[in-house]
Amino acid sequence: MLLFFIYFSNKKQYKNNIYLIYMPHYNCVCCDFTTLLKSNYTNHLKTNKHIVNSQPKVTFESPLSQPKVTFESPLSQPKVTTSFVCKYCDQKFKFKQSMYRHIKYTCTKNKEEDLNELVRLMNNKLENQNNQIQTQAKQIEKLMGKLEINGSFNNNTINNITLLNYKDTDVSHLTDEDYKKCIKKVCFCVMGLIEKVHFNPEKPENMNVYISNMKDKYMMIYQNNKWVLTNKDKLDRLYDDKENMIDDWIQENNEPEMAKFFNKYLVLKKDDKTMQMITDEIKLMMFNNKNLIE
Repeated sequence: MLLFFIYFSNKKQYKNNIYLIYMPHYNCVCCDFTTLLKSNYTNHLKTNKHIVNSQPKVTFESPLSQPKVTFESPLSQPKVTTSFVCKYCDQKFKFKQSMYRHIKYTCTKNKEEDLNELVRLMNNKLENQNNQIQTQAKQIEKLMGKLEINGSFNNNTINNITLLNYKDTDVSHLTDEDYKKCIKKVCFCVMGLIEKVHFNPEKPENMNVYISNMKDKYMMIYQNNKWVLTNKDKLDRLYDDKENMIDDWIQENNEPEMAKFFNKYLVLKKDDKTMQMITDEIKLMMFNNKNLIE
C-alpha cells in the first residue's frame, strides 16, 4: 500500500493534526507491473504480455549445460606407497635395495630354497649320468658284437660306477695300513677314516655324503637312491660309525701300540673345546672335498 501524509492547517476543524491515508496497491509479480487503480490492474491481466508471462516455463537443458567434471592433477593425488615383497617369505619392504639385502643375507627361506634346488640338480645329474652310462653300454655292446678281427673279439672292460646309499657304504678296500695311518693322527683319527672311506678318488661309489655350505645347518646324504638334504646333526652318526670301526679293528687285531694312540684320543675328546675343534675340522674337510662329488 501507499501512505499519504496530509497536513491540515485549519485549527478549528483538525487542530493541526497529521492524518495517514492508506491507498490500495496492485502489483503483478510475473510482469513486474504496479498500479494504484484496480481498473488498470484488471486491464493488465487481459494483455498478451501478462498471458504469456503467466504461463509455466518449460526449460530444456542443453548437452552443453551438463555439470562440469573436474579432473584433479596427478600432483594433487595422495601418494601411494610402493612396497617390495620378498618372493621367498612375503616380507614387505619400502625400498628395493632393502629387499635385495634381505634376500641375500637374512632370508632363511631363500637359503632353504637354494639347498632344495641343489638337491634337485644333484638328483637330475645322477639320473642323467645313469641314463648316459646305460646308453653307452648298449652302444659298446652292439659295436663289440659287430667287430671281429682274425676270428677273435676285441673285448673291452666297461666300468660303471653306481653310487651307494650311505647305509651300504663299502669299506672292503680298507687295509691294516689304512687303519694305522688314521689312528696315529690321534685327535683326527676319525676324520682320517671318514676321508679314506667317503672322499677316496679310488672309491667314487662311496662318495655319498658331503657339506655344500659351511654357513647353513644342512648336509647332503645319499639314501634311498637319491640325494637328501638333512640336518648336520646326522654328522654325529657319521662320526660314531667311524669311531666304532676303529675301535672294532683294534679289538680284533690286538695292536697294543695302536690302542695307546686310540686311548689318548678318547681322553682328549672329553674336553669340549677339543671335540668342537675336531668337529669343525671334519665339516671343513667335507666342504672342501665337495668338488669330488658335485
